[in-house]
Amino acid sequence: MSTDLRQRRELRYQSPTEPVHIVGIGWQFEWYPSVIEQVIQYYNAGDSLLQIAKKVDSEPRDVLLLLIELAEKGKIEEREGWVWGRKRN
Repeated sequence: MSTDLRQRRELRYQSPTEPVHIVGIGWQFEWYPSVIEQVIQYYNAGDSLLQIAKKVDSEPRDVLLLLIELAEKGKIEEREGWVWGRKRN
């Protein structure tokens, strides 16, 4: 994210003129490293988003956000079927 965008975002919410909606309150954003490694293994094995979520006992949207972050950090690569995977549920 560019510095200019970050600065504009900070300024926008310093004195809000209306209530601000915060997305993700109650979502799971914390992950144990061992579970992250499991998610990476399942992803690399071709498991679908739903399969991975079931295996690590998490909501699919939380796993999706983790996969996005892992991709941005270069810890997983784009694969056939992307997050949907190659394996059937």
